[in-house]
Amino acid sequence: MELKIHNLHLNHKNFIVYKFFNSLFLGTSIGSIFIIYSPLEPAIYSLGGIVLAFGLMAVAYFYEKILNIEFFYKISLFVELVILGVIISFLIFSYSYEIALCVYIGYQITFIFGSYLGRVETLLLKEKSILKAVDISKQAGYMVGLLLSYIIFLFIGIKATDLNDGNIQINETQKQYILTKENKLLIGFQIPDVDEDKVYEKKELSSTQLSSLKTIVSKNQVYYLHYVLVLFEILVIIFLMRSFRSRSG
Repeated sequence: MELKIHNLHLNHKNFIVYKFFNSLFLGTSIGSIFIIYSPLEPAIYSLGGIVLAFGLMAVAYFYEKILNIEFFYKISLFVELVILGVIISFLIFSYSYEIALCVYIGYQITFIFGSYLGRVETLLLKEKSILKAVDISKQAGYMVGLLLSYIIFLFIGIKATDLNDGNIQINETQKQYILTKENKLLIGFQIPDVDEDKVYEKKELSSTQLSSLKTIVSKNQVYYLHYVLVLFEILVIIFLMRSFRSRSG
């Protein structure tokens, strides 16, 4: 099926930049969803998969009508706005079962249009040189995102206020020891290394307590990473909008 010609024109240079930032966002965020989704039951993923399958079929049913540049732009913009809304919601409400479910539903909505967007993109980018440039841009963005998230995580640790979390259940002596050994990072500080510090072992921190501390660090890393993701998603939306121009404009 050929792509119908409508009133919008695709700017290839801006589209390539858009795909770079889109993949940069994906690479940076890919590991964070496992932390956010942790409160959800396995049954949620089964139901979500069923809904996703029906959603993909429903979108495919309307291919004849929506397989054009105007719907491609509108649906692409809708998907990116949903993602931006999901990120901002997470930053406002932080960790909870409800926000985990909200984030999961939000991403599932965007996945429903994934197959459609991939097909229309291929039809739009007919030239081999453009397809090559887009694919290279996407892979470069993804790899940079993975590296960037790794670097960002190195600068985020546990905060002093986190030690008051009732789930850790550490006593005052243990808390003071952790604070005196703190190795400050950009946000929070590192947990002392039990294997290297034999005195730390004498404070009788259990494996459960250590696991709880590491879980809090992971949550902090993912939470503060989302401030960077907001910036990336705004850039994604800007370059998406700049990629499509009216032919009369």
